[in-house]
Amino acid sequence: MNNRIKMKDIADEAGVSISTVSRVLNGKTRINSDTKNKIYSALNRLNAATHDPTKIAANRNILVITANLSHLMHFKVIDAINETAEERGYRVIIELTNNRLLSFDELYERVKENNVCGIIILALMAKLETLEEINKIVPVFYSSEVPDNCQISFVGTHLYNAYKTLGNYLISQNRKRIGVLFPLRYVANDLLDAYVDVLKEAGIPYDPALILRPNNYDYFYISTLLNQFFSTHPDIDAMICEDDALALVAINAARRNHLRIPEDVAILGFGSTFLSYVTSPRITSVDISLDTIGMTLCNALIDHVEKNDLSPERIYVDHHFTIQEST
Repeated sequence: MNNRIKMKDIADEAGVSISTVSRVLNGKTRINSDTKNKIYSALNRLNAATHDPTKIAANRNILVITANLSHLMHFKVIDAINETAEERGYRVIIELTNNRLLSFDELYERVKENNVCGIIILALMAKLETLEEINKIVPVFYSSEVPDNCQISFVGTHLYNAYKTLGNYLISQNRKRIGVLFPLRYVANDLLDAYVDVLKEAGIPYDPALILRPNNYDYFYISTLLNQFFSTHPDIDAMICEDDALALVAINAARRNHLRIPEDVAILGFGSTFLSYVTSPRITSVDISLDTIGMTLCNALIDHVEKNDLSPERIYVDHHFTIQEST
């Protein structure tokens, strides 16, 4: 028997048109809250009627979603997830979105077609509201902090505190022209919030010209952007980067502009990946225990699956500051 729920089924159950269901599930237009609630309630009723939690656990397929594999931190996390899943008798399916936002309908199709029992999100490639609705069907865990009112689970470090540690360290070195580099994201900007607060507490004026927010993660594009940045801001004395790979790109761009590391410019990364130890100079970075995050993500998700628990859970992993040659 085919238990797949169709849009017509949802429309009939909610008493609305198929086109209205489609627009709501894909988030393409503004619909009044009463209609949205009717549609989601109808979906949940239909899902409860066709969904057997014992089968979901028996499927043992975990969907791991990331934007692409250019983000070095995700490699270690995925390895830990895969190893933990195998130890507990589960299978990992990796989905690359190529930086595209997924709609509810697309995520729902992946859950059904791949017999997915739970989802781990490494790069936020769907709106939080969409993930909250999917979390009513299967457990969803995200690998970073989410807003306090968000109803999905996460495992990660206190990003705001970690980034503030970096900023305060630079202030202690009497660095005052501090730039930040982090590509656009779909979640709260912990790095920017920490940066602004550090400057305010130190009495240093905030200069938006020192904020670099490229709209993609292409290293060649970011390298060109940084080269122009250092050329037009010769007085910059520090740069905080979202990860170690971007820190390496920043080091090379600074050198092309005849800036010495760290005498003229201190460069800081994030993640303490292998790059931070094999480059010259070695990169000062924050170790956020990527192996622990991956293992904890997988174990927590499986625990929720086996208990049929869709309630949100928040698990924090400690971070450590590793000072090396780049500062």
